[in-house]
Amino acid sequence: MAIFSKARLLQAQQLQSIESQKEHTILIVDDEATNRQMLREMLSSEYNILEAGDGVEALDLVRQHCSNQGIQVIVSDQRMPRMQGTEFFEHTLSLMPNAIRIILTAFTDIDGLIDSINKGRIYKFLVKPVVRQDFLLMIRQAVEEYEQTRENVQLLKELKIKVNVFERLVPEPFLKRLAPEGFETFEFGTGKSDFMTILWASIRELHGLTQSMKPQELYKFINRYLDLMSQPLHEHHGFINKFMDNAFMALFHHPQNTEAQEAYDAINAALALQQTVNEYNRHRPNPNDPSISMGIGIHSGTVAIGTAGSSDRMDSTVVGENVAMSVRLEGLTKYYDASILVSQDTIRLIQSHVPFKMRVLDWVKVSGITRPMKLYEVYECDPVEIQSLKDKTKSLIVEGLEKRRKKNWEGATACFQAAQKKNPNDVAIQRLIQQCQDLSNTRLPDDWDGAVTVCYQ
Repeated sequence: MAIFSKARLLQAQQLQSIESQKEHTILIVDDEATNRQMLREMLSSEYNILEAGDGVEALDLVRQHCSNQGIQVIVSDQRMPRMQGTEFFEHTLSLMPNAIRIILTAFTDIDGLIDSINKGRIYKFLVKPVVRQDFLLMIRQAVEEYEQTRENVQLLKELKIKVNVFERLVPEPFLKRLAPEGFETFEFGTGKSDFMTILWASIRELHGLTQSMKPQELYKFINRYLDLMSQPLHEHHGFINKFMDNAFMALFHHPQNTEAQEAYDAINAALALQQTVNEYNRHRPNPNDPSISMGIGIHSGTVAIGTAGSSDRMDSTVVGENVAMSVRLEGLTKYYDASILVSQDTIRLIQSHVPFKMRVLDWVKVSGITRPMKLYEVYECDPVEIQSLKDKTKSLIVEGLEKRRKKNWEGATACFQAAQKKNPNDVAIQRLIQQCQDLSNTRLPDDWDGAVTVCYQ
């Protein structure tokens, strides 16, 4: 009983030594008290010292200090009762992975140590009898090794944080487009031309939905919405590049980097986004929360891709007329009461394999862009009965648009009215009829291309 008390008292005294001003702590493990005393006398002037008479006792000390990684170097004899030194070191790996391990052994033990040294991740071994100068040099090198490892671990942790922040500013797919040769070649201020498919989406009537929300509720709602939107995009090789008020811009980077596949991914992503919105509305966390709707515009073309900003703040972005076109198309979803509008340039990329339910909707010019554009609606996310009605009327719309191009107002109106009889609630058809009435009273140039100018707000 007295021996137990003395052992506990010794451990308590050793724990107090950790609080000294010496920066590093060394654990000495040896079943010979004279050996421990000799090593302690060599080291105690520079280091805090802990001692244990065998591997079992030493493990108890390691467990007491593992929470703060309070032992930097462990020096252990190899041949000890109850537990060999190499076995003890193996047990310490999970408790103190960064501690430096040194084993002391008689010359005759060396051959048997070869396999065990790797298992215990032993830094070095020293052959008895210990030479003071060699031993002190080895300890100093071990401490330096520990500090270097600790510094590297901290630097790696900081680097991971910075990389995580960087990837939030410059998503990995964006970086691959901008610096295909590798991360190390990237420079802020870099810019290049690239062909991309752009998806622009916005929550309709966000301001009306959020007027009654407190700021915290508003941001919870927006962040929940954006979290929901991110997953369908990732599943189709897309990523959000910009958040703007009630809207976001997504870009696409397919591993095969084919323009057709990225256009195909964008439309699939749009359908998945609309499906996610529908699911959200059906299963809102709070039934009193407002339901939401979303308009999506998709366009493909050459853009300027790069980083922009000042010397102290940069952002990754894409700019150009083709970005503006996707924004305009999203705006037109409200005009035509459509969920997804896609430009002819995107449809042309996937013309050979178009598995989507879609229809030609109009031939338009939008604000700020002089080039006319054939407009397509993808309506696969509509209720089944609406899809059926749009299937039945899409050929009449194509016929009516062709007659409108030829300024055959009566013929065009007749086609659109025939479509309206089949689908009276189709807002897009109502717009086409109204356009014919307006155009018939408008003086048009002889070389008119058949496109109407539509306000997208």
